Amino acid sequence: MFQNRGLKSARFRQPAPSISDRLLGSVSHHLESYRGVSAAVPGPGTVASRSPYPNFGLLVLVENGGNGNYNSMGSKLTKRYSNGLTALVAYTWSKSIDETSGIRTEDSDSLFSQNGACQRCERGLSAFDVRHRLVISGLYDLPLGKGPADGSSVPS
Repeated sequence: MFQNRGLKSARFRQPAPSISDRLLGSVSHHLESYRGVSAAVPGPGTVASRSPYPNFGLLVLVENGGNGNYNSMGSKLTKRYSNGLTALVAYTWSKSIDETSGIRTEDSDSLFSQNGACQRCERGLSAFDVRHRLVISGLYDLPLGKGPADGSSVPS
């Protein structure tokens, strides 16, 4: 299940640049997770004494029990110049938190949660969390084809 919420505002001042601001948030439920249900829980004592099923090997449970959320704030500045040139600067500040993305990652594969009985104990920053993102781009419309470069001769 995925829930999304957002708010956007825009300010246009001709011929000045246009500014757009947005707030975005989402909540995710039923994210896939891996749990080692027979893994020993952290604590003192031997591994066998801390394991719920000491006579079995590793038992793995794949379930849809994870939760996560994402919140961001972003701004975009767009300036259109003459002769088909457009400049864009966009900045996003965000934070992503979940219980499952740090499990089964490629670089530092932890395989399972630390405590198979406590999925909420794995809550933290997502493995894909990017706090700041700045994008600067430009666009140029080539004056090709029939008619003036402003596109006024394009059929509607």
